[in-house]
Amino acid sequence: MLKNVIVIVLFLLSALNAKSQSEVHYSNWLFIQSDKALQYRIAVIKMEGDIASLQLQFRVNNEDGVYCKSSMCDGMLLSLSNKNVGDKESTKYSFVFDKSFIGLENIYTWPQLLTTELKTWPDGSKRFWSVTRGIVYTNAGSDEEYDASVPYCCVDVRLGQNPDNHRCGRHGFDFSTAVTIK
Repeated sequence: MLKNVIVIVLFLLSALNAKSQSEVHYSNWLFIQSDKALQYRIAVIKMEGDIASLQLQFRVNNEDGVYCKSSMCDGMLLSLSNKNVGDKESTKYSFVFDKSFIGLENIYTWPQLLTTELKTWPDGSKRFWSVTRGIVYTNAGSDEEYDASVPYCCVDVRLGQNPDNHRCGRHGFDFSTAVTIK
């Protein structure tokens, strides 16, 4: 009887350990730009050497003071670019967050994984994941963290009367390829 109890306890402990290792740990929610209500958080899904595969989640924080409550506002636009490891150029992605996609519990997990190097360079500078700041870097000889802009983003409010009038066009936003999130 005691042997069976021990086997069951060991099985439950191993199952609990496997579950905790498969959970994704995201950074805190971060505003992409301080004057817009679109937020993201980032998780390192896998590491292969110093190459990190990153997953992003997005939400529109309609409880923050920067959220546009005007009837002219018709959602949010996001232009995102990232130079994945091994690519010669950045890849650009466009998103339209529909006006109905709001709230702290309404979260979009982008299925596309991005890659970046998380490592220490020979001069001592580092790039790493931070639970409070996402992907950050430090300069050689300093512990001060800076935003690494991984990925680089532009966000703006989509105006219902004039949806083509936004600041993200020069950052590669393209309505024809945009993913619409509702």
